Amino acid sequence: MLSHVDPAGDHNAVPNSQPTRNEPAPSQHPRHSTQSARPVKTDEGARPRLMISKMVLRNFKSYAGVVEIGPFHKSFTSIVGPNGSGKSNVIDSLLFVFGFKAKKMRQGKLSELIHNSTYHQNLTFCSVEVYFQEIVDLPGPDSFQVVPRSELVISRTVERASTEKGADKSIYRINERTSTFTEVTTLLKNKGVDLDHKRFLILQGEVESIALMKPKAQNEHEDGLLEYLEDIIGTSRYKQPIDDASMRLDQLNEERTEKLNRLKFVEKDKNSLEAKKDEAEAFIRTENTLTHRKNELFHINITECTAEVKTNEEAVEALNQHLEDEREKHKDLLDEVKTLEKDHHAIQKEFDTITKKAAAVKDELQKYDRAEVEMKEKETHLQKKKKKLSASIHKESLERSENETWIQNFDSDMQKASAEAETLAARLVVEETTLEEIRESLKGKTEVFQKAIEQKQEELGPWMQRINEKQAGLDVAQSERDILDSKITASKTALKDAEHKVLELRAHYGEKKQQLKTFEAERQEMTHQEKSIESKLAECVKAETELRKKVTKCRASADDAKVTLQAAQNRGKVHTHLMQQSHTGRIQGICGRLGDLGVIDDKYDVAVTTACGALGSIVVDTVEAGQKCIEFLRKQSLGRATFICLDKLTNWDTSPIQTPKNVPRLFDLIKPKHPKYAPAFYHGLRDTLVATNLPEANRIAFGQSKRYKVVTLDGQLIDISGTMSGGGNTVKRGGMSSKFAEDGVTQQQVARLEAERDNAEANIQKTVEKRKALEEQLEESKKALADSAVEVQKLKMDLKSLKESLVDAEDHAETIKSRHQGPSKEDIARRDELESIIDTATKAIGKLQVSTTKIEEEIAVLQQKILEVGGVRLRTQHAKVDSINEQLALNSARMTKLQVERTARDKALAKLLKSIEKNDRELESTESEMEEIGDALEQQRAAAAQVTEKVREAQKVLDEKEAQLEQIKRALDERTDAVNEMRKLEIEVKAQLENAKKIVAQKIAQRKYYRKEIDTNLRIQVTGFEDEDEVTDLQELTDEDVEALDKSAIEKEISILQAKLDEGTPNLSVLAEYKQKLDAYLARAKDLDEMTMTRDEAKKQLDDLRTTRLAEFMEGFTMISQKLKEMYQMITLGGNAELELVDSLDPFSEGIIFSVMPPKKSWKNISNLSGGEKTLSSLALVFALHHFKPTPLYVMDEIDAALDFRNVSIVANYIKERTKNAQFVIISLRNNMFELADRLVGIYKTDNTTKSITINPAAVQT
Repeated sequence: MLSHVDPAGDHNAVPNSQPTRNEPAPSQHPRHSTQSARPVKTDEGARPRLMISKMVLRNFKSYAGVVEIGPFHKSFTSIVGPNGSGKSNVIDSLLFVFGFKAKKMRQGKLSELIHNSTYHQNLTFCSVEVYFQEIVDLPGPDSFQVVPRSELVISRTVERASTEKGADKSIYRINERTSTFTEVTTLLKNKGVDLDHKRFLILQGEVESIALMKPKAQNEHEDGLLEYLEDIIGTSRYKQPIDDASMRLDQLNEERTEKLNRLKFVEKDKNSLEAKKDEAEAFIRTENTLTHRKNELFHINITECTAEVKTNEEAVEALNQHLEDEREKHKDLLDEVKTLEKDHHAIQKEFDTITKKAAAVKDELQKYDRAEVEMKEKETHLQKKKKKLSASIHKESLERSENETWIQNFDSDMQKASAEAETLAARLVVEETTLEEIRESLKGKTEVFQKAIEQKQEELGPWMQRINEKQAGLDVAQSERDILDSKITASKTALKDAEHKVLELRAHYGEKKQQLKTFEAERQEMTHQEKSIESKLAECVKAETELRKKVTKCRASADDAKVTLQAAQNRGKVHTHLMQQSHTGRIQGICGRLGDLGVIDDKYDVAVTTACGALGSIVVDTVEAGQKCIEFLRKQSLGRATFICLDKLTNWDTSPIQTPKNVPRLFDLIKPKHPKYAPAFYHGLRDTLVATNLPEANRIAFGQSKRYKVVTLDGQLIDISGTMSGGGNTVKRGGMSSKFAEDGVTQQQVARLEAERDNAEANIQKTVEKRKALEEQLEESKKALADSAVEVQKLKMDLKSLKESLVDAEDHAETIKSRHQGPSKEDIARRDELESIIDTATKAIGKLQVSTTKIEEEIAVLQQKILEVGGVRLRTQHAKVDSINEQLALNSARMTKLQVERTARDKALAKLLKSIEKNDRELESTESEMEEIGDALEQQRAAAAQVTEKVREAQKVLDEKEAQLEQIKRALDERTDAVNEMRKLEIEVKAQLENAKKIVAQKIAQRKYYRKEIDTNLRIQVTGFEDEDEVTDLQELTDEDVEALDKSAIEKEISILQAKLDEGTPNLSVLAEYKQKLDAYLARAKDLDEMTMTRDEAKKQLDDLRTTRLAEFMEGFTMISQKLKEMYQMITLGGNAELELVDSLDPFSEGIIFSVMPPKKSWKNISNLSGGEKTLSSLALVFALHHFKPTPLYVMDEIDAALDFRNVSIVANYIKERTKNAQFVIISLRNNMFELADRLVGIYKTDNTTKSITINPAAVQT
C-alpha cells in the first residue's frame, strides 16, 4: 500500500519534490471514505480512541515543501531511515504542534525550525498539520470504524520576524480555525493526550530518564517520581485545595488565639478564686454525695436485712422440717442395712454349698460321659471286628465253594481225559497200521532202510523207556513242587499282610498317644491358667472389698470437707480473709476461730454456744499477731473482730473441781485441739456447769453457798449475778462441733477430695468389671477343662481299643507265623527233595537224551530216506502218527497235573472248613458281646439323663441364688449410699440451720441501726452552684430503686468519699465572690467556643482532603506497582521490579523509589543498572502506566537503542500483541522492532531535503 505518491513515480514509491499538497486518494483508504458517513456501532468493550491518521509538514526543519507523513496504522507504525535523514524531525513536528519550545526541538528559536538548504533558501514560514480522528477498533489487525464527525486537524505555523530583533509569529489552528495554545492543549488533553506528563512522547535518549527521576522533586520547578505518579493518578488536584484549607486554618487559629487570650485574662481573675471555690464546693458536694451514697447503702442494707431475715426464717423452718423428715425417713435404714448384710451372708453361704453340690453332680455326669464314651468306643471296636469276621467268613466261604466245585468237577475231568486218551490210542493204532501198510508197499524199496531203522529203534527202545520213566517222574515232581511253591507264597503274603496291619496299628497307636500327650499338656496348662484366674479373682475380690472401704472413706472425707468449707464460708468474710492471710504466710500466729480449736459432744452444742460468747473470737499466738490482724481489717474495710491473745491470758488453774450433784463442768467436756488452747476456752467459760433442765439449773445455781454459772442443755443460762436468759423460738447452736474441722479447707481441696472420691468410684467400677470378666474367664476355663477331660478320656479309650486291636493283629501274625512258619519243615524238606529229584531226573534225562540223540538222528536220516522213497503219502501218514503221539503226551501230562491239584485242593478245603468254623464262633461271641454293651449303654444313658436333670436343676437353683445375691447386693449398695447421703445431709442441714438462725438475729439488729441513721443523721447541704435538676433532698428509695443499685460500688465510693472529707478544711465563704467572676468568664468562653467550632470545621475539611488524597493515591500506586511487577517480569522473562514508598506512613513526605531485580541478579537501584536494564525498567513503567491510565498516542524515538536483539524482540512483540488500545509510532533502526510493525514509514534524504514513503508490510508480502 502506497501513500501520497507522485504521478510520475514507480509502482513502489516516489518522493515528494514539489511544494504541493497531495491528499491520499479515496481508493487508497476505502475504510475512511466508505465508513465515515455511517454511525459507529460499538460493543460494550470497544470504545472510541484518538489516533493520528497522517501529518503534513511544510518547510519544517529538514523537510522542504509539502511532505505528507503517513498514513499511520491504528496500532503500530515504525519510522525507519538512515542516521541524519530526519526521523527525529517527525517527533519534533509533533512537539511543534503541541506547543513545545524551540529548545525542546534542538533549536535556539522558532524561526530556526524553517527549512534552509541550498535549493530552498530564505523561506519565511514553516507549518505542521496533524490529522486526528477517533476510531472504534474492530476485530482484525487493520479493521476499525471512524467515529462520525470526529476528524480533527490541528496545525501550527511559524512566520519569521521581519527584523532580526523582532519576534517570530506563531499561529495555532484547529480545523482551519485560528486558535490559541491553551485551546489546543485543552482540546488534546480532553481527547486523552497526556500533555502534562508527556508519557506519550519519549525522545531520543530520554527513555532512561523516566526511571531515573528522583523520589521527590526538590522544588516546585522540578518533577520527581512522586509528582509524576501523583499527576497521573490524579491526586495532584488536591494540592491547591489542601493549601487553601491550610491557610484558612492558620487564619482561624490566629483569631481563636486572640479570643483565647481575652478569655485567659478574665479566667485569671476567676482562677485566682477557683481553687478555694472548688475546694469548698468539692467538700460540700462530697459531703452531699456521701450522704446520698449512705442513704442508698442504708436502704440496700435494710432491704437486704429484711429479705435475709425472711429468707433465713423460712430456711430455718424448712431446714428443721427437712431434718425431721429425713430422720423419720431413714429411721430404719441402718437396721435394713444390717438385715441385708445378714441375708447376703446367708444366701452367699447357701450359694457356696449349692455350688459345691452342683460341682459334684457335674463330676458325676462327667464320669457317666466318660463311661458312655468308653462303651461307644468298645461298641465301635466290636462293630469293626464283626465286620472283619463277616468279611473273612464270606471270603473263606467263597474259597470253600470254589474248591468243592473243583473237586466235584475232578472226576468228570479225569474221565474226559481217560476217554480222550483211549480215543487217541485207538486212532494211533489205526494210523500206525496205515503207516505199516505204506511201509510194506515200499518194502522192496525201503527194506534196507527199514531194517536199519528197526535195528536202530531196537537200540533206542531201552533208552526211550528209561527217558519216559524219568520224564514221568520229573513231571510229577515238578507239579508237586509248583503246588508247594504256591502254598509257600500264599503263606508269605498272608504273613506280610498281617505284619503290615501290625505296623499300621502301631503308627495309629503312636499318633493317638502323641495326641493324648498333647491334650494332657494342654490340660495341665489349662489347669494352671484356671488356678491363675482363681488367684487373680481372689485378689480382685479382695481389692474390691478394699476399694469399697476406700470409696466409703473418700465419700466421708469429701462430705466433711464440703461441710467444713460451707461452715467456713458461713462464718463470714472476716474469718475467711484472716485465714487466707495465715495460709499465705502474710500474717503469722493466727490459730483460728476458738470454736474450731476444740470439740464437744453434739449433746452440749446448744449449751456451749449459749454459755461461751467468745467461740466466734479469733485466737492468735501473740499481741503483735492480733495487731497485724486489726490493721489488715482496717485497711481492707472488712469489719470488726475480737481477738484472744494466748500470750496475754492468765495462767488459770484448770484442774477438775467438785461440782454440786457431780454435774459436768462445761470446760471439762471440751477436747482442745492442742493443750495451749485450753486457757482460751477457760477464759470464755470459767467454771460454767451444765444442767439437764431449768429446775435443776436453779437448784445448782442458787441452792449452794457458792454461786455458779449454769446453762441448760436447751440453752437457758443463769449467770453468777443471778440474771437469767433464755426463751424464744430459737436457740443458739453450731458454735462447736463434735469433730475437728480440717484447717484451711479450700474449694480446691474440696475439689481434690471429690476427684479422689470419683476416682475411687471409677476404680471400683473397673474392679467390678474386671471381677466379672475373671468370673467369665473362670467359667470358660472350667468348661474347657471339662471338655478337655472328655477328650482325654476318649483318647484313652481309643488307645485302649487300638492296643487291643494291635494285640489281636500281633497274635494273628504270630498265628500265621506259627501256622506256616515261613513254610513248614516238611514242606521245605519235601520241596528240597523234589528239587533234588527234578534236578537228578533232568540230568539223567539229559544224559539219556545225549545217548539217544545220535540214534534218533540216524533214525531220522533213515526215515527221511524212506520218506523220500515213499513220497508224499508216507510223509503225511507219518505226520499223523506223530501228531497223535504228541496229543497223547499232552493228555497224560494234564491228567498228572489234575491228580496233583486234587491233593492240594483237599488239603486247602480242610483248612478252610476249620477257619470258617472258628470265625463263626468268634462272630457269634462278638454279636453277643455287642448286645451286652448295647444294653449297658442304654442303662448308662438313662442314668446319665437323670444326672443331667440333677445338673440342670442345680444350675437353675444356682442362677436363682445368684440373682438373689445380686438383688440383695444392689439393695445393700443403695441402702449404704442412702446412709452416707443421709449423714452428709444431716451435717449440712445442721450447719445451715445454725447459720440461718445467727443471720436472722444479726440482720434484725442491723436493720434497726440503718433506719435510725437515715431518719436522724443524714442531711443535704446547698452550695448555690447546683444544677437545676440536681436533687437537694434525700429520697426514700423503693424496692425497685434498691434493686437497681450496686452495693459493692457504693461501698467503695463511700470509703473513697470519707477519706477525701477527712483530709479537707475548706473556706466556704468564697463561693459568693466566685459567682461574680464566673459570669464574666462564661461570656468570654462562649465567644471562644464559637470560634473553636469554626476552626474545627476548617480542620476537618483539611483532614478530609488529605485523607481523600492519600486513599486515592495509594489505590492508584498499588495498581501501578502491581502492574509494573507484571510488566517487568514479562519483559525480562523472570526479573522483578517494584515501586517503594520511602516513608510508608506519609507517602508525600519523602517520595518513591524505583527498584528492580534483573533476572539472576539481586535487587538494585535504577542508577546502578546498565543502559539496557534502565531502558527495560523505564519501558516496564511506561507500560504499567498505560494499563493504569491509557493514553491513545505513543511516539517514541529509538527506545531500543540500548537493547540487545532478544530484548528488542520482547518489547516489539509486547507492543504489537498487548497494546491494541493505543497507537504506537516508534522510530527504530532495529529490524527486530520495525519488522513487527503494521505500517512502515521510510525517511530518507536527497538534495539535502527529507522525503517520506509509507509501506504496508502485509500488502507487500502478499
